[in-house]
Amino acid sequence: MTRADDPGYESGTLEESPADAAAPPDAHDTTGGVDEPEDLRALERDLDLDSRPYRSISDVAGMIGVKPHVLRYWETQFGGLRPKKNRAGNRMYRPDEIRTLLRIKDLLYARRFTIEGAKKKLQEERHVEPPTETKFADTMNKLVLHEVKSELRRLASQLRRGPTGA
Repeated sequence: MTRADDPGYESGTLEESPADAAAPPDAHDTTGGVDEPEDLRALERDLDLDSRPYRSISDVAGMIGVKPHVLRYWETQFGGLRPKKNRAGNRMYRPDEIRTLLRIKDLLYARRFTIEGAKKKLQEERHVEPPTETKFADTMNKLVLHEVKSELRRLASQLRRGPTGA
């Protein structure tokens, strides 16, 4: 039976575009239109995360597009999520935590990671090797400190010997 023979078929609603027909099934975008960091940054700008230092769980849930119980569950699964609580015991999320939540949602929903996979990915992103310029700066700082210590030792020994010829 072809689509045209199917009594439930409405003309134009199930037709594939030429690009869809030519593309293999696994070539379709599985990210739901969310490219990794680029779209997340655009979303962060649109949400204006830094406009307020703290947001309630209901505000954050609405911004991110999940229910509050999902955010509470993610707190139990992802160690980096520890929102502060106000005097009433309500969770108050900071902009950095909201960014982390957006990243978690992207990994779990758009990129289809498991909870364990998302944990590993976030951990990898946190432990990125520092740039070599930082290592070079650390080496230079150590060298300067060594020179300062040497000079201080020299001055201390000179003071112990007493004044010379003055």
